[in-house]
Amino acid sequence: MSQDRGGRARDGKIGLTMDKVEFTPPRPSFPSFDPIVAHVRSLSYFDCRVFLAKRVKQYPHFQYKYKVLPSERSNPQVRYLRDLLLESRLWLSSPRDFNDPFDMTARVIFEGAPHELHQRFKQLIADKSGLPRKQRKEVLKNFTERKREEWRGAAEKALTKNMSETGICSFAGDPRSVLMWSHYGNHHTGVCLQFEIARDPKILLEAVPLKYVENYPVFNWVKDTGLQMRDLLLHKFKDWKYEGEWRIIRPNGARSYMPFDASALVGLIYGCRAQEAAMEIVKEMLNERQTRGLPPVREYRAEKHGSQYALTIRVIE
Repeated sequence: MSQDRGGRARDGKIGLTMDKVEFTPPRPSFPSFDPIVAHVRSLSYFDCRVFLAKRVKQYPHFQYKYKVLPSERSNPQVRYLRDLLLESRLWLSSPRDFNDPFDMTARVIFEGAPHELHQRFKQLIADKSGLPRKQRKEVLKNFTERKREEWRGAAEKALTKNMSETGICSFAGDPRSVLMWSHYGNHHTGVCLQFEIARDPKILLEAVPLKYVENYPVFNWVKDTGLQMRDLLLHKFKDWKYEGEWRIIRPNGARSYMPFDASALVGLIYGCRAQEAAMEIVKEMLNERQTRGLPPVREYRAEKHGSQYALTIRVIE
């Protein structure tokens, strides 16, 4: 929103795009998140594990991340593994890059009593326009006279843009999931990385589990958008429940890196179809990791169970 040369307010076609739909990243359900993180960071590793097991019981001991395991050094996937194994950084994806176009989708509505719309517009103009009080009244009048469907469309565009700029780092809950290895572990030829929460609680405790539902969450711009954003960010179609997904969410963090403590990466599980050539590329990275003085990563191999449709995991000595 700006002013023309005559000093009158101009709000563009609608002006809702100036509302960033700001939100606080979803936090775990336990209270006093920041004080708890500050406390566990002051503890020794063993004491941190004990504290988390007693106070934050809904959290698993480990988080997992499936990746493609390339068999050629020229494959771009090699860089992604180097980011994790050698640079100790996680990639924050944009929802635009997800394989599921329904993920982080909402049914956008624009509903509320006249006094609620009046107050919402008044607050928006006061916070975002930078206009003098007298000119705000003129803009407020224009806003309230517009059709709600026009505002609903603008709200939908603003929300879509906001979501595309949100950074998401996803973790899986089960390294023995046959479906996860098939869908995200490149048909069992890939690798699954194991992260221990107690070794980097500052980052890994930010992860929040998803809820799997039948219908889109509702986003009503007239109401408290912060609470609605939590549902939008953490609800997913019920058929994805097998993923057991946890997410770290960073506003405005899309397509950027998030560093983590190198000691948090404690294990690496090769798929039951992983090729020796691909495993050799990883072993070279692990040797380089050792040369850099980074903490060791233990290697495992997933294997088909002898009598069940299941996987077992054994240590590679």
